[in-house]
Amino acid sequence: MTDTTDSPVADGSTTDTRILVGVDESEHCARAFDIALSLAQRRGWSLRLIAAFDPPPYDFEAGDQILGAYRDLASQEARKPLDDMVEQAEAAGVPVSAHVREGNAAQLLISESEDAALAVVGKRGRNRFAGRFLGSVSGTLAAHSACPTLVIPARWD
Repeated sequence: MTDTTDSPVADGSTTDTRILVGVDESEHCARAFDIALSLAQRRGWSLRLIAAFDPPPYDFEAGDQILGAYRDLASQEARKPLDDMVEQAEAAGVPVSAHVREGNAAQLLISESEDAALAVVGKRGRNRFAGRFLGSVSGTLAAHSACPTLVIPARWD
């Protein structure tokens, strides 16, 4: 069931039995979701899926209508991978909640990690140079999460 409330425990689970999953449209994320789903099934835990989109750049000339259209489109794009993941979790018998949030993905996941037993994210394919200057969601979450964090590489055998 897709839960769109802001309650930290709206899916009925307790924080010590919830796996937080950062969601985007990358194949790294798909691999992380598969592993999180497997862990949730084995332990009888729930999943909390979070997709984020960046706020619009502030532009005095854009106007509220254009900024609103940006938010709607960005939210729809961020939601795309969630629907399939929710279906997979429900088919596997795993309680799931899914949320789209506006803001910095790393900061949102760090905040959400306070109500999770484990956070699972995929490692993005940013090169070392860009990663050192720009950082990464997975690296920032691993460094600042309030719960253990599992970063899944693209290939893990």
